[in-house]
Amino acid sequence: MVDMGTGQRVTDEEAIAFERARAIEAEAEDAALGDGLSERRVRCALRIDFLVALTFALDLWEWTTREVVVFLAKASTEEWRCRFSDHPVARKFAGRAQALMSHSWGNKWGTLIVAAAQGAPMGRYIWICALANRQWAGNAADIDFASIVERCDAVIVANPVPKGRLSQELLNVATVRDAYLASEEGKAALSKLTTSRIWCIGKDSPQTRTNTYTYTHWTLRSVTASSASTINLLSSFPFP
Repeated sequence: MVDMGTGQRVTDEEAIAFERARAIEAEAEDAALGDGLSERRVRCALRIDFLVALTFALDLWEWTTREVVVFLAKASTEEWRCRFSDHPVARKFAGRAQALMSHSWGNKWGTLIVAAAQGAPMGRYIWICALANRQWAGNAADIDFASIVERCDAVIVANPVPKGRLSQELLNVATVRDAYLASEEGKAALSKLTTSRIWCIGKDSPQTRTNTYTYTHWTLRSVTASSASTINLLSSFPFP
C-alpha cells in the first residue's frame, strides 16, 4: 500500500487494515450519490479570495502543491477522511466550479494561486484537484476528471517555465532529448512540467478544445509572458 501524498510504501499491517476499512466507507459514501456524484464533486471548488487568504495566512507561497497536500489537505482532514473542500473551515467558501486548474504538484503552490487570481474576480470558484479530491484511500471516483471539465466554463493550465537547459535550448534531436530526459536534471524538470500530467484534461470535448488557456510566468510576483505563443486570457473568461 502506497501513501497517496508522500508516495512512500506503508507496510504496517494494522495501518493497512485501518486504511482499507476507511476506504470502503468513503467508496460507499460516494456510491450512495449515484449519478449525482459528478455534480457533487464539481461543487468542491473554492473561492479565489479564500485561496489567496489561506495562502497568505499560512505562508504557503513557496510550498510545492505536493507539500500542501501532505501537510495541509491530509493533515487537516485525517479525522474525517474527507475532501479538503468539505472541511468545516473550507466548506463555507466552496461552490460550483467555474474553472479547473491543471498544474504539476512539483511546482510552487504560490505559482498556482497567482495563475488562478490574475485578472479574475475574487469571487470566482476554482477547482483544484489537491483540495477538491479526497486525498485518502477510497478516492477511486475522484480519478474522473472528464466530468469536471465538462461542467466547467474554462480550464487553466498553470505551467511555469523550468530553469535550466530545458528552457534554454531546443532539444529537437531525439538522441539528445532522450539523453537529457534520462539525466537527473531532465527528470527533475519533467516532474515539474504541467504537460506531464495534462492527461487530466485530455478528453476531447468542446470545453477542452476552446476554453483551455495557458499561463506561463518566470517569477511569482512579476507575471510576464515568456513568448508570443503563450496566452494569458484569465481576464477575459466567458463568465462574470
